[in-house]
Amino acid sequence: MKKIVIAGPPRSGKSCMREGLKQAIRAIEGAPYPYIITACPDGEGSWFQGTVNADPALAAACKAAYKAKFTPAFVARLSDYVRDCSEPLTMVDIGGIPSAENRQICACATHIMVLMPTDMAPDKFRELQHAYQICGLTVPQNLGEVKTSWL
Repeated sequence: MKKIVIAGPPRSGKSCMREGLKQAIRAIEGAPYPYIITACPDGEGSWFQGTVNADPALAAACKAAYKAKFTPAFVARLSDYVRDCSEPLTMVDIGGIPSAENRQICACATHIMVLMPTDMAPDKFRELQHAYQICGLTVPQNLGEVKTSWL
């Protein structure tokens, strides 16, 4: 089982990447279904990108209405979801800021990908890598290390 966290700074495209990967994987014959866990109370879910495309104002209003803060109960529930998920391929969309809450959720995963905006300073990216490496997850140092053997 692969439980892949999608991480990166705020507005780096995590939710868009998640949806793009899901659609691309679903188009591959024989690939496992990419199960998604939205593990951040930021108001975005699997519905968000499609709603933005159809009605940006409605998407913004819904996101504002659904946005919440991390609570201990939320973190425990999402950590359990990630740990107990038995799907062959799970993607976990976490919040954009490394935090104790995100690290607790990440600790239940097996892999991580960290998105890096083109204008992000390399030292900031290294900080993000380190923040998630302490969860025991291997963060690829460059694209040459990324493997797609799960397909």
